[in-house]
Amino acid sequence: MCLYYKKENDLNNTIFGRSDISARAKGIYAFLLNHKYPISKKDLHNYFKEGRDSLSTAFNELVENDYVTIEKVRNEKGNFIGSEIHILKEDGEI
Repeated sequence: MCLYYKKENDLNNTIFGRSDISARAKGIYAFLLNHKYPISKKDLHNYFKEGRDSLSTAFNELVENDYVTIEKVRNEKGNFIGSEIHILKEDGEI
């Protein structure tokens, strides 16, 4: 379960001026910036016309270009319980 947590003042608008980032990835980024509650990566297809594979590819583009990071979350026993998605600030900090 991948969750997105919006942090105020963490906007990175440089993505919108880049020609090497797909429009689909920019759309997901803008959606995440404006989404008001946690959302799972697998549920993105409920908000877009594109299919899961297409959205996954665009989301991975954001990860590869350092606009989001994914942190694996484990319980006290060390078992994987999900992932947190963080949108990065302009300087690369979470």
